[in-house]
Amino acid sequence: MFGTHSMSHIKCEFAQVGMACARCGEDGFVEGTTVRMESDWRNVAWLVEGDMVFTFENGLQPVRQITVIDIWKQPGTCPSSVCPLFVPSGALGNEEDLVLQGETMVALASKAFEKQNGSRFALLQGADLIGFIGIELFQPDVPAKLYQLHFDQEELVPVANGAIACCPSILSALSLDASGDRESIEATTTGIPKLDHMQAKAFLAHLEQELVETLNARAETKSAS
Repeated sequence: MFGTHSMSHIKCEFAQVGMACARCGEDGFVEGTTVRMESDWRNVAWLVEGDMVFTFENGLQPVRQITVIDIWKQPGTCPSSVCPLFVPSGALGNEEDLVLQGETMVALASKAFEKQNGSRFALLQGADLIGFIGIELFQPDVPAKLYQLHFDQEELVPVANGAIACCPSILSALSLDASGDRESIEATTTGIPKLDHMQAKAFLAHLEQELVETLNARAETKSAS
């Protein structure tokens, strides 16, 4: 996970008031990120509430609420705790370069994980992917808008032409107290395990080994032919 940075060491003037830094480090999709619709991929900034978005498990689902947040108001001064990640094309199945928030969870598949846990997929927080296949932190150079998509229930949404990211339910947007309202209990339908930091690192170690074995097998097949 990202380290903790003292506010006194942050140069960004916006970080000195309110929750500016916390807002920059929220879950969501940075403008320019493409989301899969029924027949095409669309910039998340072009979506409106009610649009039908393709989901990994439940087909087309309506976006119930979109929250827009201004982030990186003074770029070039962001501490690593709120810096996004640069995900190069292919790293997460994405065919487009992707700017990923450290708080956003993505789904990855591993055969070894499936054998051990019965689920081929696992959800990992973006921050835990640093160093995996070229994924790295980068310092934002321009202000941007962050878009949070909320559905009836938690959904997995294809983004950047191939990666799979997790979007929260409308209940989380309403900030209902799950301890006092039965209807606000987490409405997760994915059933996919969410890994903590240590579990994510173990998962990625297995996945990297699987990728090496796959590449070696392809090379052997090519040389044999």
